[in-house]
Amino acid sequence: MYLIYLFIYTFILSLVLPIFWNSASIFFYVPFLVICFYRTKFTHALWWALICGFFVDLFSVHTRLGNTSLVYCLTTFILYRLKFRFFEDGFSTFPVLTYVFVSLSTLMLGLLYRIIDIHWLVFSWDWIQNDLIILPLKDSLFALFFYTIPLFLINQRYFSFIFHKRRRRSR
Repeated sequence: MYLIYLFIYTFILSLVLPIFWNSASIFFYVPFLVICFYRTKFTHALWWALICGFFVDLFSVHTRLGNTSLVYCLTTFILYRLKFRFFEDGFSTFPVLTYVFVSLSTLMLGLLYRIIDIHWLVFSWDWIQNDLIILPLKDSLFALFFYTIPLFLINQRYFSFIFHKRRRRSR
């Protein structure tokens, strides 16, 4: 149930944030998928990757339907085992895995576009510098400020009164 609420939060972010921050190209669903690495089994993480990729393809103007779903599933297949290399409760875990996920999925999407003969993508040093190094930094900062810090605050006592039921006092 927790993941469904988080998916709805991600979906709302993917609809609202481009209104205010249009110039940044952010992979909105990637932090959610990284959280799915730690909260679900491998097959469920692949299903979530397929669903998130479908939503990205559905609401995107420039991708063909199914490309992002395929890339998210392949990236999840490759990176799911990395969750054993990082601690779940580490403050930098989600931003680092988001960075790696975005870099790898961007590389795979570029290779997929070259395979299906889309020639507007040119592999150059500028593309490597911008799309594989700088843009994943934006996504990892997005994961830090919109996922890691809020989830940390929710798990602390600061906001626990909102998300936890009151305990009845025993007489």
